[in-house]
Amino acid sequence: MHRLFVVGASRSGTTVVQRSLVDRFELASLPETNFFGQTTGGWLGTLLCTVGISRGRRKTSKALRQLWELLDLDSRTSAELAYSRSYRRVAETFAASMDEFARQHDAAGWIEKTPKHYRKWAVIGRFVDHARFVHVLRWGPDVVASIRDRALRFPDAYGHQRPIRKGIVMWNHAARVAEKLSTKPEHQVVLYERFAANPELVLGELGQAFGLPGHPGRAQRKGQAIVLDAEGWKSGIDKEIEPARSKFDELFTPDEKRKLLRRLSLDRYRRLAGGWDPWQ
Repeated sequence: MHRLFVVGASRSGTTVVQRSLVDRFELASLPETNFFGQTTGGWLGTLLCTVGISRGRRKTSKALRQLWELLDLDSRTSAELAYSRSYRRVAETFAASMDEFARQHDAAGWIEKTPKHYRKWAVIGRFVDHARFVHVLRWGPDVVASIRDRALRFPDAYGHQRPIRKGIVMWNHAARVAEKLSTKPEHQVVLYERFAANPELVLGELGQAFGLPGHPGRAQRKGQAIVLDAEGWKSGIDKEIEPARSKFDELFTPDEKRKLLRRLSLDRYRRLAGGWDPWQ
């Protein structure tokens, strides 16, 4: 069973990459679960889970119920997957649920896409056997601009992300994780700009790296619901893939632009891109 996690800073193109992988390979997918965010919590909860101690029954059971609702698993299957104080058992329950979902869709594997799961790669990698990660990295200034644009358009859900420091911290962390893990075979880094310019080439590379079934260019599983109706900021994922327009110049003051370019760790992107800079 192929088990893929698509991760990266918010607004980096993770949903487009998820959709493309689903369409071109024999994989099943679903909307974001945030399962490992919910079941591990902050740094202390993550530390406890990493050593195998799960959090309280209420939080873990809630995450499991939400997962089963997204997967639309029947009651018999759900009843067999019980809460445990062992976090390994909790993670195995997640994987077993996803495996069952994939089998119901006659798929050879599944994709879970929660961008901020890049923070949980260690606990996922430890307790989900054969987990593979696709880290999507987009040029930092454009990501922070897109985060602010979403905050302005959807203030009730994302108004708290309007300050530029929110996007800077998020992108720097995701870029640091991607660079750190880029040499490991179970982790593949996808530069969004390179993907948007030639998606078939990048999909072929991912398929080869992970041994994915199916053939790039042959849409097989189109129509799977990977976006909830309430996620209006993800509109347009079924359109033809093309480089996203940068909102950097129109959304920031000159002072904010200087702060962004000074505080973003853009050299991480340049190193992963072999020195290439999207703005050159």
